[in-house]
Amino acid sequence: METLGYAVTSRPNGGIIVRGIGGKAINQEEFVSFATYCRKWKANYPQLKVSRPVEDICQYCYVFANRHRYLANHSPVELCIECDDDGDDINVVRLVSDADGVNDNGIHSDTDALGGDTNMKTVGPECATTTVAEEREVLLLEAAIHVRMARAQRLLYQTKIDAAVKDAEAGKGHAERVYTFVVDYGQNMELPVYNQEQPGCTYYYSPLSVYNLGVVNHGHTYEDGQVGAHMYAHVYHEGVGKKGANNVSSLIVKTLQLLNLLHDDEAGFELNIVFDNCSGQNKNNTVLKLAAWLKAMNYFKSVNFIFLIVGHTKNAADRLFNSLKDEYCKDNIFRMEVLADSLNKSDCVSVIPTSPKDFFNYDDLFKDLYQNLTRQVKQNHIFAFFKDDRFQL
Repeated sequence: METLGYAVTSRPNGGIIVRGIGGKAINQEEFVSFATYCRKWKANYPQLKVSRPVEDICQYCYVFANRHRYLANHSPVELCIECDDDGDDINVVRLVSDADGVNDNGIHSDTDALGGDTNMKTVGPECATTTVAEEREVLLLEAAIHVRMARAQRLLYQTKIDAAVKDAEAGKGHAERVYTFVVDYGQNMELPVYNQEQPGCTYYYSPLSVYNLGVVNHGHTYEDGQVGAHMYAHVYHEGVGKKGANNVSSLIVKTLQLLNLLHDDEAGFELNIVFDNCSGQNKNNTVLKLAAWLKAMNYFKSVNFIFLIVGHTKNAADRLFNSLKDEYCKDNIFRMEVLADSLNKSDCVSVIPTSPKDFFNYDDLFKDLYQNLTRQVKQNHIFAFFKDDRFQL
């Protein structure tokens, strides 16, 4: 229609409005109605689909970056914020305010970009002319807070990585050292897998699902003396175990034991483990209580479990999963032993085969030691234990 010189818009009820571009008169013989167009499409081209536009930023960031679509009055916000999926390159939020720190819409400005006293108030009914406008303003303010949270937590993540790398480079002892890990499940693999040829009739069979939990140590020292991220990939199939909280807890403890970090006679200085926000695997009763248990056993002087903000969960494990599967994507594989060899090609990845004896029922253990945390932790993203055995949220 634009090529023909017409601008087309739609009404909320689905009606179509056609206007001539540049004052052009509408000629009904140049085009068919929208109903006829849809009917022809469905009748003659049923296989042709139009997917939704892809957004490479999370919902809240998309709202804030496109705030003109949600809020007609732009006066409360001075600077548009845009960010990628990693939360990087995000501009600082500034609210336009007068001399007393309150802007025209009754919102207190905030210069603390790292999560201090926000002083951001929800606008009252008097700040919006209609209910819809008020809802849009509230949505925009929530998006602004989300962006600031993501930026602050990304900075925290980088700070913990820097601390772990510096301690490893300095060769500090266990009692003075900061450890930073990232724990994440990679995309499921299959067995057998046909990457060099068409699978034929086996395409219709259900292959065996293979899971891999990546535990990334940011303070790993390589043979050449360089310190960087190294992933320990625990690979097992669905006949060995599942992907639940007990599996995650068991493999975290197994990795710490493998690296000789659990000492009965000496506590490490600080343990940081970064997760995404998946409640089924990570953010649940069992995994959260694992942090308390590691502190109560005096394995570390302080333990921090950090859950990245939804929409900004990119981490080092995502990058190293690509290195893990570099050869996997090229070969036909039929046995777990061959799969482990195919995955264990990169210098920055160590594949650790997993057996049923590696999994323990930490859920039953923690039920007798700690209270139930269900419905108490959904809004908290950092769980810290230090000095005593209480949660610091």
